[in-house]
Amino acid sequence: MIDPAELRAAQVTALREIPEVVTLLGADADNIVDYVEEENGDLFNTIWGLAPPKLLVVYQGTAPSGGSQSMWLHSFSWVIRVAGSPTALFTAIVNGIRTGGSGLPFIHDSISDVYHPMGIPTMRRSVIPVSDTASKDYWEILTSYTSRGVE
Repeated sequence: MIDPAELRAAQVTALREIPEVVTLLGADADNIVDYVEEENGDLFNTIWGLAPPKLLVVYQGTAPSGGSQSMWLHSFSWVIRVAGSPTALFTAIVNGIRTGGSGLPFIHDSISDVYHPMGIPTMRRSVIPVSDTASKDYWEILTSYTSRGVE
């Protein structure tokens, strides 16, 4: 198994290589960042402090995958804070062609020789309650990467 932090960083690099995604994030590739876990990390306040436009890649965990082979499934979420349409960004990610990739849409492109392309992503609204009558919304894309069993 490779360190999931390598996959997290590879996602940031890959997403920065999709021109449509960068355009929707203020035409600045630096608006795509990864959440590096620290001792006593504070993901809640990191998300709270994201000023649009921003896409944050977050490692969510690892589980075994496969039967007799040693395979791993690493789960990630991409936290999205945009002033425009979150669905336009989702579409740009799924259909986008990386400048450094294989020429396939990102959903079918591989970011690692030992992992399959990303799992079919899902997108959902997430909410941070602020008070009894107010909240702060953000969007989250969930995906995973499964090893090919050749690590």
